[in-house]
This record gives sequence, structure tokens and C-alpha cells, in this order.
Amino acid sequence: MQHTAMKSVVQPAPHVARWYDHLVWFSVLIALFLAPSAIRAQIAGTANIQGTVADSSGAVVANAGITLIDQNTTVKRETHSDGSGVYVFPNIPASTYDITVSSKGFKTYEQKGIVLEVGSSISVNPAMSVGSADVKVEVKAEVQQLQTEDATYKQTVDTAEMAEMPLNGSNGRLVTNLITLTGGAVSAAGNDFTGSKYNYQTSSFSIAGGMGNATLWRLDGADNGDYMAGGNLPTPFPDAVGQFTQESSTLGAQDGMKAGGEVNILTKSGTNQFHGDAFEFIRNDLVDATSFYSATHDRLHQNEYGATAGGPVWIPACFPFF
Repeated sequence: MQHTAMKSVVQPAPHVARWYDHLVWFSVLIALFLAPSAIRAQIAGTANIQGTVADSSGAVVANAGITLIDQNTTVKRETHSDGSGVYVFPNIPASTYDITVSSKGFKTYEQKGIVLEVGSSISVNPAMSVGSADVKVEVKAEVQQLQTEDATYKQTVDTAEMAEMPLNGSNGRLVTNLITLTGGAVSAAGNDFTGSKYNYQTSSFSIAGGMGNATLWRLDGADNGDYMAGGNLPTPFPDAVGQFTQESSTLGAQDGMKAGGEVNILTKSGTNQFHGDAFEFIRNDLVDATSFYSATHDRLHQNEYGATAGGPVWIPACFPFF
């Protein structure tokens, strides 16, 4: 007696099939949502490093391999010098970098601790020495690189100055309160605004002689200006800001939309280690000293507290579809 094997196909229940379809579409949407974040991280740069690779005689070195590594995130960027020995790393985040240059017939050049501030454009010119590539020539970078690539007048306010900012009445601690510490910036009249609809954080500063509504505001490379009043949109609280620069005079074409200066704010970024803090800033007459010009204690009580947290974010190379 011959038995015929029958192959049966089990069809999923309709509700299971619908659940599967929803899961697939949800995974696709998550992937599309995260993709722009990765792209933005690559193009929303805030500074540039460029230079010319040459040997000890001053002759340029073409096709040299240049590697740039971010000390905080260990992100690596690579490029090559062109026929004129010139290389450039445009639109990269402000951070501290190490640069390595290698070329056949030359010792490996390495420079560490290159500080790149927001909005800056600095030049690093590696000087190559004849020898084996296995031998390294290490150069210690200065704490602050001199910006020689453009004529913009720029001053930077960092985290140390922000942390020491006092509580000042009803406005609390605002990043914009430190702008007048930079050269060429003074408080401007409130009637410089082009309207009356602006928030409590809107500031009016005259930079390089410009009007209060003639300042260009940037936040992490994006426009942070209020087009209705001509001022700024709200800024992050000081402990979330890494640094900001006040720029004036001969701004580049990418920042030439305003007649005055520019305030370029950069928030803190994560590193490869998890970190954070909790804080409270207190203003209380029980612990504060009496003002030199006052006969009585200041009765104003203020408590400003918060916390910060940062660290790496891991995104898988692809999303599995079940």
C-alpha cells in the first residue's frame, strides 16, 4: 500500500498577519526617524580644521593620509592631502582632537590636544620628517589654537564662567547675561525690537555697534532667532551649554543675514562614558553677605536646582524585521 505524503501549509490567523504588518511598518518608521539624526550629526558642524602638509624644506606632500580623532567620543575622520598638500575637515563638532599624518618615506606625524571652539576655523600645518613610517614624531598642541583663517573677531565663554554666574533676581541664570563680558557688546534699548511679542528670555544687545534686533542667533548650528521681534528664542539653561561665542566684524557668507554680530551657542555633547551631576544654586540672606552699598541684608530668596546627564548612544547598524 502506497502512502502519499501531503504537505500542508498553515496560514496565519488574520489578526496575527495584521500584527506582523504593523511590526514591520513600526520598525521602518523607527529607522527613518533615526536616520535624519545621524545625518544631522554629520552635517551640522560648528568648526573647521585645515592646513598644508609639507616636509622640512617646505615642499608640499601630496596624498598624505590624515586621521582626526575626537578625544571625547573617539570618532575617527580620515582624508588625504591634495596635489598642493592641502587638506580640510569642514563642519566638525567643537571638541579636542588628535591628528595623525602619514606618508610613504616620512615619519608619522602626531599632534594631540587640538582645542577646537565653536565657530572657529583653525590651521594645523604638519611638518613631515624623512624617515620610516614606524617612527612617530609627536607634537604637543597649545591649549588654544590661533585662528588665522578668517578676520572675524570672536570671543568664547566656556563652562567655567557659566558655573560661576550668580542668581540675579527674577530672571535667574541666563546664558545671555554673559554676552556683555565679551568685547564690543553692550545692552541695547528694548525699543530696538521690531514687535512686542517676545518671550522673557529675549535679549537686546548691541554687538559691534549694531541694533538690538540685528544680532544673528545660532544654537547647535541651527537658527535660533525670533523673526517676529528680531531677538533670540529661548536658550538652554547654563549647565546644559558647553560654550558660546560672540562674533563680530566681517562675518562669512553663511552668517551674513544680520547687520550686527552673531551669538553662536553650543550645547554639551555626550562622551563614551556616562556622566552627570545634580546641583542647586541658592540665594538666601542667611548665608549671603551684605552688599557693600547696602545697610541691610538682601531679603531675596532663590533656589535654582536641576541635573544633567550624558553618555553614549548606541544605534545598531540595521533593524531586524521579525
